[in-house]
Amino acid sequence: MNFIKQWTVTVCITILISVIFSLLTPKGSMKKFYKIIISVFIFLSFIYPFANAGGFDFHNLPGEFAFSSESAYDYSVYENMVESNVKNTLNQSNIDGANVKCEINANSNEISIKSVKVYLPDEYDKDEAAQIIFDNIGIKATVVNIGE
Repeated sequence: MNFIKQWTVTVCITILISVIFSLLTPKGSMKKFYKIIISVFIFLSFIYPFANAGGFDFHNLPGEFAFSSESAYDYSVYENMVESNVKNTLNQSNIDGANVKCEINANSNEISIKSVKVYLPDEYDKDEAAQIIFDNIGIKATVVNIGE
């Protein structure tokens, strides 16, 4: 990846220098000569990094990418998003101190919510909280009072 980055920077700098020199070329018979020199300069700048890339080893590239660790991270992000959404909905309804746990099922093409469990302090009605979550988010959550 570093090779591609260096090559891109080299090409950009070459193009900038070429534009500056092409603007400074004199009019008349020398213009054609300068354009040829600039074209050769650009061509060589494209080719030169490949001549130095002899040390590139294709055998050091990983055979498989670690998609499982990325997907596990994504699932935890989705779980955190659902938990945060449920907590915010309850807070907007003046129900504070809720603890939310979410489990997600993930297949290769879809992600579904397996379960959402909400733990409320004893002073709040669990049926009312479940109805608020369902009405606002559309998730059927299992709500339990902490004292139970």
